[in-house]
Amino acid sequence: MNQKKNQIVVPVNFSDSSEKGIEIAADIATKWNSQITFLHIIDLPEYAGIDSEMVENYLDAIRLVVEEKIDEIKRRFISTDLKVTSEVIVGKSSLEILNYAKEKNSRLIVLGARKYEKMEQLLEGSNAERITRYAPCPVLTIKEAFDITQVDDIVFATDLKSTSMYVTQELKNLQQITGANLHLVKVNTQNDWLTDKQAAKEMKRFNEVHEFEKFKFANTNAETIEDGILNYADTVDAGMIAMSTHGLDKVPVELNNRFITERVMQSSPRLVWTCIPNGR
Repeated sequence: MNQKKNQIVVPVNFSDSSEKGIEIAADIATKWNSQITFLHIIDLPEYAGIDSEMVENYLDAIRLVVEEKIDEIKRRFISTDLKVTSEVIVGKSSLEILNYAKEKNSRLIVLGARKYEKMEQLLEGSNAERITRYAPCPVLTIKEAFDITQVDDIVFATDLKSTSMYVTQELKNLQQITGANLHLVKVNTQNDWLTDKQAAKEMKRFNEVHEFEKFKFANTNAETIEDGILNYADTVDAGMIAMSTHGLDKVPVELNNRFITERVMQSSPRLVWTCIPNGR
């Protein structure tokens, strides 16, 4: 795995949702001494038979307005020491965000996401879902305005077996900048059950590999993994949920196991941090 560039990518489309990511990205960039790149994707529909010169003129007009709006955002940070840049790209939003983060070897994507009342809305229409599934770096998804310095507890769900070193190292980096208490949580379901004694033994083996220093471990029971994560997060009033996730081409066959991350994102008002094992 190549060393990540110290860059935070913040996709912006000037909506209330994307606005939520700007201040959190600034807080993280200050702690990491990172560069922030505000990324806007001009996603135009294809119109058959439209003159190419007309399309170019239209794009130029849109680009001018977009760049003015991004400049307004960047001016907020003139009086700070933050390194702030911007990019405007024409293409499909989720694809171009993923390609940009991969090309630049970015360290983190901070993503404002809107709320969804139904699971179908999230799966059918969310750039956030696609990005968290295929991002080459961790993704921090925000649905409500939140001060990351106020995150006192992070809940990370693990089966104590398959979590990669890359994910746990990035998780340690996250814990370091927040100063939060870390809760490692094993959720027992009907098909995957450990007694407290078995779980403690597995936790010891797990931490011999991953070497977390400050954490609490919980072995909890629920009907589904996502219910266990959400219920435990409610119990400790966690400000953030962290999860290792997988691209949809690398997940268990059972349909019920495919969308744990999406169900947590749909149901939780908290910050949700996701990371694909070993990047992409």
